[in-house]
Amino acid sequence: MSRAKERERKDAPKEPRIRKEKPFNASEEDYRLLASNFPNGIVVVLDRDLRILLLEGEEVSRLGLPAKELIGTNLKDILSEDARATMVSNYAKVLKGEKVELDIPFQGSLLHAHVIPLKEQGQVWKALVVGTDVTQQRAQEEALRTSEERLRSVFDHALLGIYRTTPEGRIIMANPALIKLLGFSSFEELSRRNLNVEGFDTNTPRQVFLDRIDKQGAVHGMESTWMREDGKLIYIQDSATAIKDANGRTLYYEGTIVDVTETNAYRNQIEQLNQSLRVVNSILRHDIMNDLTVAIGSVDLYRRKGDAKLLDMAEGSMRKCSRLIRKMKELESIISNNALKTMSARDVIREVLGNYSSHSVDFQVEGDGLILADEAVVPALDNVISNAVVHGRSDKVEVQVASSEDKRWCEVRVCDHGKGVPDEIKELIFHEGFRYGDTGNTGLGLYIVKKTMERYGGQVRVEDLRPSGAAFVLRFQSPVGGQFVGRSLPA
Repeated sequence: MSRAKERERKDAPKEPRIRKEKPFNASEEDYRLLASNFPNGIVVVLDRDLRILLLEGEEVSRLGLPAKELIGTNLKDILSEDARATMVSNYAKVLKGEKVELDIPFQGSLLHAHVIPLKEQGQVWKALVVGTDVTQQRAQEEALRTSEERLRSVFDHALLGIYRTTPEGRIIMANPALIKLLGFSSFEELSRRNLNVEGFDTNTPRQVFLDRIDKQGAVHGMESTWMREDGKLIYIQDSATAIKDANGRTLYYEGTIVDVTETNAYRNQIEQLNQSLRVVNSILRHDIMNDLTVAIGSVDLYRRKGDAKLLDMAEGSMRKCSRLIRKMKELESIISNNALKTMSARDVIREVLGNYSSHSVDFQVEGDGLILADEAVVPALDNVISNAVVHGRSDKVEVQVASSEDKRWCEVRVCDHGKGVPDEIKELIFHEGFRYGDTGNTGLGLYIVKKTMERYGGQVRVEDLRPSGAAFVLRFQSPVGGQFVGRSLPA
């Protein structure tokens, strides 16, 4: 032997003599006991070169040979290529004294292995490998991870709002849809809102929700009015469940929010439609039928008696029917139109006054302003002017137009100098079917005016004039920068 090889042999670390003579005789039972604690695992002792010194456990049966026949075999020879590369790269760390934890593909299953260096006299001579079959566990973990990703995707992309809040009013979870619905740019901003203090309309306070869910354990489709970050009110349906601990104490409320603002607007529109249809039905069943009965009866009497006045009576009843039908057409325009446009109040007034060219009434128009309206404004204003001429019995009618200082509103005042409106009927004249005095007709004219102005987001009222007469005031919204101010209408 050369001197260099002799010196290399002397410098190499030596395994303790006791382990060379009787390897593991004193501890094999301990390793078997360790293996018994891993019913779906394996216990292996390896030397520095990955040769198997001891092999125990149920997973050994997967190798197809008795454990004793595998003693001395190199672990690399019974592992797949991928598992071999993983084991070799990590075993280098073990030989440096590090504990390693890794997953190793093993005979069609997956072992989670703890590789522990075994030191003697300060040197790593061997390593203990304790592996457990985690094939099913990893599959479950992957399924759980996939499920969580799907749930997260649903949470992030859901069109309805999803939330979790505490009884104290803190918002501890909200999905992007709810954050956007409430007008916030991030969850951090939204989470600063305390629902027990702010965020609800005074008509539907948070306490109503708390009382109901604490009593019933859940709410389903509860309607509330919430406030956006910009102060705008939205109408929502809230469905939530109280999540409690083992002692019955409420931890938080988990629920969903559906924005029904547009649906609510359409519902109100349908209610108004139904109300208008009830008016039309009432007219058809009562007024027109009565007038036609009078007309038919008058014609029959004329045939028997030949009195020309009976024909005049029949004609009057037929003309009344014609006026009623015209009023119903005005109601139809209220029902069918939704889009508003910018109009000149003075132009509308001139169009209406064109119908009174044969009247001896003195009409005066002052001022002008922009209003948001549609074609229904013509019959509405015509009803007010007709009311001044016929019911007010005035020979002079003044129409004054003026805008508010902020240009958000425009008022049209129709003033007569007739007998005025008694105080006791000021609130009644705009009701459906209300008639008063010998000039009372269908009871629909001013009702149509009221419904039209409500649809415009405005109002109509009556005021006394001195020394005599009445002023009907139509308050319209004006366009501000091309925007509709006030309550929005469905498209």
